[in-house]
Amino acid sequence: MERTLLKEIITKLDRLDEKLTNFIGFFDLPPKEKAELQEDIEAYRKGKLEVVTLEEAEKLV
Repeated sequence: MERTLLKEIITKLDRLDEKLTNFIGFFDLPPKEKAELQEDIEAYRKGKLEVVTLEEAEKLV
């Protein structure tokens, strides 16, 4: 049981590490990319951003 618990803890720590890396990576983006992301967020909030479902995106790949 201890090994199972240890594996579960390690898995959760790995996931947390990945999420933190992605989060911190956002702050390392160049100003131009941050501005583009902000524009996309605002357009999405206003309903002016074309969205694609996951199924549609998978067809494009």
